[in-house]
Amino acid sequence: GVDWKVYDGIMMECRSVTIDIYHDCLVLVPFRKFRNLNECPENQLGVVQEEMKHATYIAITEKLDGSMVAARWYHDRLVVSGSQALNREQSFRLNNYYNWFANHQNAVKMLKNMPHITFIFEGIFTDDPHVVQYDESMYGLYLVGMRCVDDGFEISYRLIKQVAEKYNVPSMKI
Repeated sequence: GVDWKVYDGIMMECRSVTIDIYHDCLVLVPFRKFRNLNECPENQLGVVQEEMKHATYIAITEKLDGSMVAARWYHDRLVVSGSQALNREQSFRLNNYYNWFANHQNAVKMLKNMPHITFIFEGIFTDDPHVVQYDESMYGLYLVGMRCVDDGFEISYRLIKQVAEKYNVPSMKI
């Protein structure tokens, strides 16, 4: 069997990736699996501090306490994935996400206008509580990432914030 605890590039990359086997292409490419500070060799504090010395741009963002949601406009329809599900009939979370998009046509327009991008959101809803207790006014999807499905390129937080503002979509604080 596979030892899933061992770092392996392909396993880290394939977290929640969705593939269209009929068209032989990637549909959703969310964040790579990542680890907490000091949890593995590449995330040791000294390693991170050294990388920061050579960075041209550093962004510190608010970490919202919800569930990761990936969405894209693909083959003329909205495709959304969430925790362990692609079929909304099998997941109350996916129903929340699709209902949110139904009420936020500006977000759907954003996806339609950038069809080669996986949009990554943090979903916060009353029936999916985590550690942080949010006020009802905070419920919804927050744009936290964008990644190109063609080459895996991750868009900078600065540009993510600009896109979110252009389409009036909630996003993380930088």
